[in-house]
Amino acid sequence: KPPFDMMSTWSPACASRTSGSELLPRVGEDEQTPDVFPYNSGYFRLQAPMELIRGLHNLRARHRGCVATIGTFDGVHLGHQDIVRRLCGHASRLGLPSTVVSFEPMPREYFDPVGAPPRLTRFRDKFGILASHGLERFLVLRFDARLQSMTGEEFVERLLRTELGARQLVVGHDFRFGAGASATAGTLERSGAALGFEVEVVPPVTILGERVSSTAVRAALARGRVLLREPVAA
Repeated sequence: KPPFDMMSTWSPACASRTSGSELLPRVGEDEQTPDVFPYNSGYFRLQAPMELIRGLHNLRARHRGCVATIGTFDGVHLGHQDIVRRLCGHASRLGLPSTVVSFEPMPREYFDPVGAPPRLTRFRDKFGILASHGLERFLVLRFDARLQSMTGEEFVERLLRTELGARQLVVGHDFRFGAGASATAGTLERSGAALGFEVEVVPPVTILGERVSSTAVRAALARGRVLLREPVAA
């Protein structure tokens, strides 16, 4: 692959382990979910079934105890993949399932339904790409008034500690959460120290000095630059 493709993929980092229900997202009642998905003018194959958990109400006791990351993962670009690689490393080290926590709709779509930028990947495609990296669980939370009003402390206490029993968190350097996006990765590190879970904050991935981000990929695509062979403004 060209060296500066922000959305290139590499070999799965997670070992294949069974992880409960083998669920895949369905768009229609009659649609069969394939194990091969189109991506980047080629195809990728699911390494193992990834469990889809829709909402906190579908979490069960067996879902407690995991390593987790949180984010929208729009485009699953190289920065996202670095987070996934580190997450899978921790999962292998601790012998725990890897879990991605994401949101539907994406927060920017909730706050600005008309002006939110277009998605790089549909939900179904994002699920398939993440599954191809060997991740085991995908928890999708409905982003609504109730969730967006939760404080950072409530989010950590209820979701990460009580519901998921997370032992390790991996987040990006610019991760923000809680009402008004008032809590940061530093907040999460302090919470982890107090509550007994570890946090790894992942630095940005750069290409020729430019930060890889969904915004940068979206801007490049808008200019017709599918393969980013030169610096772009993020």
